[in-house]
Amino acid sequence: MTGELAVPYHDNLVVPMVNVSNVHRETLASYIATAQDALGVPPPYDVEMGAVGLREICLSLPVPNPYNQVSEPVYDDEFKRRSILNDISEASQQSLVEQFIAGLYDLVGIGP
Repeated sequence: MTGELAVPYHDNLVVPMVNVSNVHRETLASYIATAQDALGVPPPYDVEMGAVGLREICLSLPVPNPYNQVSEPVYDDEFKRRSILNDISEASQQSLVEQFIAGLYDLVGIGP
């Protein structure tokens, strides 16, 4: 993910987190399919998800409220999370993406 996903919203640049989740979910599924089918590499897979160019960009909130649709700006320029994926089921892939998204929200002080 890069800051290029950010869109203008009032006076801020905001990353629509639904898009981030969708892109990471689709990309992860594609990489797993390629590793298995094209390359014949079985699990487990070492997966690293990341984002760069985040400084001063806001994140759309997981549950918008009438007063605030976006987070405070991110102060770090990048974030990455590395995991081992043993189970390649859709549920396990979704969980991995959700953990990554939760890590991005941690950058702006939004917890579960």
